[in-house]
Amino acid sequence: AIPWLRKHARGPFFMWAHYFDCHAPYELHDQYEDLPYNPAAHIAETAGHPEPDPATVRRIQAYDGEIAYTDHFVGELLDELTRLKIDGKTLVIVMADHGESLGEHGYVGHGNELYQSIVHIPLIISFPGKLPEGSRISEDVSSLDVMPTVLDFLGVPVKRLPLEGSSLLPVIRTGITEPDSKAFFL
Repeated sequence: AIPWLRKHARGPFFMWAHYFDCHAPYELHDQYEDLPYNPAAHIAETAGHPEPDPATVRRIQAYDGEIAYTDHFVGELLDELTRLKIDGKTLVIVMADHGESLGEHGYVGHGNELYQSIVHIPLIISFPGKLPEGSRISEDVSSLDVMPTVLDFLGVPVKRLPLEGSSLLPVIRTGITEPDSKAFFL
């Protein structure tokens, strides 16, 4: 991703970098092998269930290591934006495609259940000087809202397009959500 960015960052560009490391099978990377295991972070949804077995704990540690590993490389990409002096004029969106169940509710994986651990994903949008820092939307939004948000940044009238999502810019700028904004999981 960084060589591509160096080549194309002289003018307007769109870059999509998909870091696949947080997907199974999880690898234990040496530098993240000793991350502390925090059961509360993974089994908050399973109150009353016994402590996970050693295999589950190891899977959780490997998953956490994959998250840390990916975070490192996302950081390198963001550092490159700074080195290229385009960090202040680049819209950056970081999000996950889905969450992962690591034993909560007796389920491991994703795709067959709709628990919070699977549907609640990070969505971080940064555009220095154009968006307020530290804003947080407490209501659920959808990954379908990302494209309309990007188009809205570009000045494309999203209300005229046949899109399923909605731009998040009005909510980000005002903190006020529309009464009919809902996210559904099927």
